[in-house]
Amino acid sequence: MSPGAKHVGVVVGVGLLAGLIRAWGLLVVGGEGLGPDAPGALAAVTLGGHPYPLHPLLIGVLGGAGRLSVVSGAVMAAAMAFAAPRLGGSALGVGLAVACAPLLVEIGALSGGDAPALALAAVGWAVTLGGRRLVGGLLAGLSLGVKPTALALWPVVAVAGGLPGVVGLALGAAPFAEALRPLVTPRPGGGLLGSWWRSSGGAPPRPDQLGELLSQGVNALVGLPGWTFVWPTLTLAVLGVCWPGDDRRRRVITCLVALASLAGVSLLLGDQLRARYLVAPVLALVALSGRLVWVHGLSLGLAAAALSQLGAVRAAEEGRAPARFVPWPDTQAEARFVDYGLCGADELGAMAAELAETLPLGGSLAVLRLRDGREGELLWPLMALRPDLHVERVHGGCCPGAVETCAAALMLRPVPIVFPARPERCLTPVVDPNERALAASLAALYDGVGVYGRWPGRPGADTWRCGRP
Repeated sequence: MSPGAKHVGVVVGVGLLAGLIRAWGLLVVGGEGLGPDAPGALAAVTLGGHPYPLHPLLIGVLGGAGRLSVVSGAVMAAAMAFAAPRLGGSALGVGLAVACAPLLVEIGALSGGDAPALALAAVGWAVTLGGRRLVGGLLAGLSLGVKPTALALWPVVAVAGGLPGVVGLALGAAPFAEALRPLVTPRPGGGLLGSWWRSSGGAPPRPDQLGELLSQGVNALVGLPGWTFVWPTLTLAVLGVCWPGDDRRRRVITCLVALASLAGVSLLLGDQLRARYLVAPVLALVALSGRLVWVHGLSLGLAAAALSQLGAVRAAEEGRAPARFVPWPDTQAEARFVDYGLCGADELGAMAAELAETLPLGGSLAVLRLRDGREGELLWPLMALRPDLHVERVHGGCCPGAVETCAAALMLRPVPIVFPARPERCLTPVVDPNERALAASLAALYDGVGVYGRWPGRPGADTWRCGRP
């Protein structure tokens, strides 16, 4: 077999292996629908209007968000294996490193936009390293239309591509420039969708704050749980950089830029840093760390433990038969589930299908605001099925007086209302912290047994409407 054919065979092989690992992970976490932005992206396949329009487009092409993530993980591993020789590594070593890296495996098993965005940026980086710098930059720039998570890989692509790469990045990102608004013109009170400057209160920091913010970022990095394998990956990347070879200068520059991206993300987010926000710089470091092949068995074991424990939490929260999980020290599965999903999401999905069948044409529905805007688990699929409906999010600001009086008034309206009825059945929070008193008052008037209650409304009753935030 010629060296070129052998290289292609290794690239295809590690891509298939990465896809199989992520397909197993998707099954272990409980299948489609678990991910930080899954409900909205899935609904946007029908409704449109998604802030990152390439994500629902790709979901529609592949027929599922989880399937898209699995395929993206395979593409990512294959792209990095293809580019490995230009980074001083072997296709097999780098491909296995990407296939088994815990953070990259996790995003490949979730129904979110992180994996396809990073895969598109990884393909762009590989194409850039292969000499097609304008095309590579263009592909990496398009990742902004899937999800901004991949932005932290852009500096690596820009350094590898020079001026043509930067031009390509600008051309690819231009149609989706609105997605950069949280960085360029932040809205401090809008959460992550309004501002990425979380460590400085939502606004860009003053010069005198930089030292403190950098310290917060370092503390957030140091506090990353061991299962993420970030610090061993960094150590292996440094060893890879030190390995003899003519391409050492490129490796040194790539490592320094990846570390700067890692520090930049940490400085932006501070104590609100989540491990999945680091996948782009971690990919760059993993691509430099593929020499000690035996280490990948350990990292794959960590990935398996993290996913299986996450699946066990999801099974408990959904009342499913518990899945067997890989024993390992705590992978903070409950905290990760809070970031990715909501207890009773299956129940809300079934309720959405039922409401779509029973609500009258042009009807209305009210829902009490849930934690982190997770009422979208009900509303997004319902709106995809019934775009004619009018939806109202109820909140504590509706109640100028006692919440008990407000709850009784909400029950007397003609509009059906959905609310957390038995949140105590869950391991993780369900109710928005500001709505706990109103949720408790509504639950006291309800005798159902599900996590969520639905009061049908009273036709012909008073049409009083709740105020909006």
